[in-house]
Amino acid sequence: QIQRGLHLMKSWTCYILEMSAWKFQHPADDATMKKRGWEPNTELTGNQQQAVFFEKVVRYNYSKEELSVLVDCISMIKSLAFLLKEKEHKLAPILRVYMQTYIQNFVNSDLAPLVKKSDSKGRPILSFLHNIQGLVEDYVVSSGSSSKSFKKAMKESKNADGRKFTTRLVGPGSTQLHLLRVMLRSMNDGAGRGHYLKDIDKSTMKLLSAFHEHTYFFPHLTVLGSTIGACSNLGDLWYRELYIQMTNCTQFPIEMSLPFLLSESVVSSTENIRVPVLENVVSALDVYNDAATYAIQVLQLQHLYDEIEAEVNLVFDQMMFLIGEQMYDHFKNAASSSLLNGTYKDAIEKVKGYKQLTVQEKRFAPPATQRHVLLLGRSIDLNYLISTHVNHKLAKDIEAILKRFESGDLSVVIETEKMLEVVKMTHHRLSKVLELDSYDIIFNSSNADVNAKHMSGRLLRHLKTTILEDLAGNYSYNVYTQRFVHSPIIFKQTGREKDPKPPPGIFGFGTVCGRAWDFLQRLSRGFVGRAHIDALVRLAGEAGVVAIIESCMTHIEEKMRDMMPYLKQLKEGLPPITLPKVVYGTVACFGAFETRLKQYFSYMDFLDESFQGFREMGNIVGLVTLLEASLATQQANNYVNAASFLGVKCNVKSEYSGFVDSARGRTQSGVGEDRRIVVKGIQMPRKENFVCSEPRLSPLHNCMENFVTESAGAVERIRATKVRDDIVPMLEKTHLSYEHLSFSQSEVKIGDGILQRIEKAVDKVGIKEALEFDSGVDSIVCNDRNDEFYRIFSVLNFLLCMEHKGRVDEDQMILRDGINLADDTTFSDPHVFGHGFAIGGVVCLHLFKQSFKFKLLDLTYHMLNVEDAEKIRNVKNMVEGKAALPKDPVVEKFLAEARAQSEIHEYVWGLLEGCRGKEKKEDNEERATYTFFPPNDDRNISAMPSNMRRLLHKNSSSINE
Repeated sequence: QIQRGLHLMKSWTCYILEMSAWKFQHPADDATMKKRGWEPNTELTGNQQQAVFFEKVVRYNYSKEELSVLVDCISMIKSLAFLLKEKEHKLAPILRVYMQTYIQNFVNSDLAPLVKKSDSKGRPILSFLHNIQGLVEDYVVSSGSSSKSFKKAMKESKNADGRKFTTRLVGPGSTQLHLLRVMLRSMNDGAGRGHYLKDIDKSTMKLLSAFHEHTYFFPHLTVLGSTIGACSNLGDLWYRELYIQMTNCTQFPIEMSLPFLLSESVVSSTENIRVPVLENVVSALDVYNDAATYAIQVLQLQHLYDEIEAEVNLVFDQMMFLIGEQMYDHFKNAASSSLLNGTYKDAIEKVKGYKQLTVQEKRFAPPATQRHVLLLGRSIDLNYLISTHVNHKLAKDIEAILKRFESGDLSVVIETEKMLEVVKMTHHRLSKVLELDSYDIIFNSSNADVNAKHMSGRLLRHLKTTILEDLAGNYSYNVYTQRFVHSPIIFKQTGREKDPKPPPGIFGFGTVCGRAWDFLQRLSRGFVGRAHIDALVRLAGEAGVVAIIESCMTHIEEKMRDMMPYLKQLKEGLPPITLPKVVYGTVACFGAFETRLKQYFSYMDFLDESFQGFREMGNIVGLVTLLEASLATQQANNYVNAASFLGVKCNVKSEYSGFVDSARGRTQSGVGEDRRIVVKGIQMPRKENFVCSEPRLSPLHNCMENFVTESAGAVERIRATKVRDDIVPMLEKTHLSYEHLSFSQSEVKIGDGILQRIEKAVDKVGIKEALEFDSGVDSIVCNDRNDEFYRIFSVLNFLLCMEHKGRVDEDQMILRDGINLADDTTFSDPHVFGHGFAIGGVVCLHLFKQSFKFKLLDLTYHMLNVEDAEKIRNVKNMVEGKAALPKDPVVEKFLAEARAQSEIHEYVWGLLEGCRGKEKKEDNEERATYTFFPPNDDRNISAMPSNMRRLLHKNSSSINE
């Protein structure tokens, strides 16, 4: 069977070499070369034109199918050779025993009749036969004289049955085999010629011929390793010295080398119908080993070996690059396909009619797990080289994702998170095959997050910059949809590219599902909603959210400081405004307010800065509200996931819908003080929503305590002190993480702290002292004072609701993409500033404790009250058959916008009731009331305020009449 395997392997090798020789004799024609990618180049001169001839016989003379089949055949040859070499230590002794037994059986048994016959007749052949037996016969030398033992052996060999011999593990030597075969061949050459023909009968003649034929391969079997190497030697596929001499070229490029073409076809054969077997690349590279061995041991030419070594260095680097690229491409596409929505993917594949977005498995594990690949006498670790390349690809991929995120607005945060999830899944899949660095290490390196104490990564820095410079100032927030949308006018330049380009090539979502992901992510671009905030929280983490909120509070403080001059100027230039009587109607009341306030539209820069300041403050408050809701949801999910470890389960049977602690607490005796520190302080806290009468311990705590107690006595038996010392801190850290979730199970409330921080910023800036009027009788009765904040915001709110034209200069207007100035030259202030203006103003009113005054004396609220009274009058007139009061379209638009703003105010006030900052009291909280005492002497009217004197005078006149 071994001999048959060697024959088969040598026949395959000969077929490949014959096919190569036939290709050399039949070069490809121009038509075939053009089909395979050859383009004629008329600029080639001299040796370059001669090199084209070698391309005809090698590079363009093999089709992709031929290269694929050729690689498979080479792989079969190299695989069989490897298996034989791997079992050589087992096969060689068996072969030696067989050859020794076969030869000894021949000279001691098969030749015994001829020896006896020749001895009895005294024929001259007897001495020749004795020489043959003495050459290879194995006999046991006794403790006496060796000559006597030899004579005894010769005497025993004359028996007709032959002499018994001992089976030995040592085979015949090469010299013995050669002489034995020559001597037997001299007796009979197989053609009726030879010595002593008269003494040899026909049966013995056949026996000698069969022995001579059967022992033909014995010299090759004695050196089995060399024979295997010779049978699998394909080094001739590299040699091209004849064509180098014919073309007068120094050397051909590696693209014309057949071993390189074979290796490249294995890696780049992804377009084939069958799945490429990448382990064949090792077999293809083994051709260089055969060529180098032949150059050193047979040809003994150092320059040929140097040429082979130089080509191997180039080819091997390129092969590692291609394998790394193909591996990363495949695993990236597989991860992207697995994370794509299943329903969405099935719908696309149903329309296409084939599995367009499904990635088939490929055999990357065999070549990637090779640790010792022999190449030109060197042992190469393919796993390490491919892992290094893939680590670089992962870092480059994350770098491309972060660059795209940095060039876009906050609406691409969902797309960025999905891309990073795909990269993380790719890393997870590749880690099963390669030894890669930790994903956190790669990400932190690309993210430039190397500070262990402060959050300073690129991702977090861009989130802060985008929120403060773009989201707060250039977006319009809607409290009902909880979305930030692009404002039609850009007030703050960000310096980013308008259209961020997607990551190139395989980066991002890969090449297979890239377009599908792009169409899916378009739904989340152009606005910032709850989904974007959830993605932001997951990317930044709790510590990152804290850093973002801290930056937002600093920005609010700076914005208040910038708004101070504008609010002071507005306060100083504000004319006294009294609330008109309700009987005047909406048109007259609106005209009275418009007459006093329309002058401010000539100072649009002044108004824009005021509106923008409140808008940025309100947008930040709206963002913080979304962050609070997102954190609460995330923390609730974490607590539900940790409930089983904490011994908490839903009380399904009970009418109470909260949670109960199902763990049964117990104490362990015999736990040493040195080990009790592991379970110290992990007793479950008692909470209001827990149904338990006494403190109990969680199942994780019990498991840890049992482990510590039982392992203490087993340390001496299992001798695993180090293992136990490593596991105990890990268990403690795990429990502390779940215990943290237990303590933070209550609902997150960021609003309290945010309002307190804003109030501290107000006190620090001094805006409260500059704009707030002391509370008292006069401030409540008088409605024409303009030195309080509620009146200033009331005027700004009224101006916001008014319709006007020419809000900014056309030359200075910066519009969003897609907005044509010729089609829409005016933009309403609510459309530009959104609900952020209202939120910012209401928060300030809440902090200044002027919400009640604003509701009572606001200009727009008064207009709405007049409108309600007018509606009642219109109904009464309709019943009485009178004409309805006249309406003005401008006033109607104003009232519609005023009512929308009032609804926003009420909505925000409702939210602020849940987090009232320092004003938050117990459940029985009562609103502060004011007591107004009458004067001691009502005859001294001069002591009364002016507005009270006018009011008293009017009442007296009406009574007299």
